[in-house]
This record gives sequence, structure tokens and C-alpha cells, in this order.
Amino acid sequence: MGSTGDVYNQTSENFAVFTHNIFHITDRLDLTLGLRYTNETKDFDAAFSNDNIICPQNRALLSGLLATPLAGLAGGLISLSCQGNSTA
Repeated sequence: MGSTGDVYNQTSENFAVFTHNIFHITDRLDLTLGLRYTNETKDFDAAFSNDNIICPQNRALLSGLLATPLAGLAGGLISLSCQGNSTA
């Protein structure tokens, strides 16, 4: 059976300032200076529930074919049936 009840939380803060300056010291010499400051705020909350019962069934059924000439087909079918909360 699939996994259920995964919860993700993320908080981040960021603020950005950037400068890039070129100072001409002589006709043949330039000095380049740059500065970056970053301070940011992000909040991310997500809940992921997956009750996909087709994925484990396809893995059990098709995994034996992954070492055969049908590996591409078997891998593709496993991948398609295991995407998120998909069903066949």
C-alpha cells in the first residue's frame, strides 16, 4: 500500500541587494567591485497523501522484467503507475 500523511513545512527569510561597479583607475587599469546582500522570507506548508495501491502491485509484478530485453517497457509502466497519487 502507498504512504499516507507526509507533511512538509519550510520557513526561510531573504532580502537581496546587489551592486556591480567598475572604477577606471587609469586608461589601462579598471577596478571592478561587487557586493551582494540577501535576506528573504518564505513559508511553505504541504500535506501529501498517497493511497496508490497500483504502484506496489506493478512493482511486484514487473520488477522481474527489469533485467530482460523488456526492461524499458517494464520500467515505463512502473514509472507511470507510481507518479504521485495516480491510478492505472
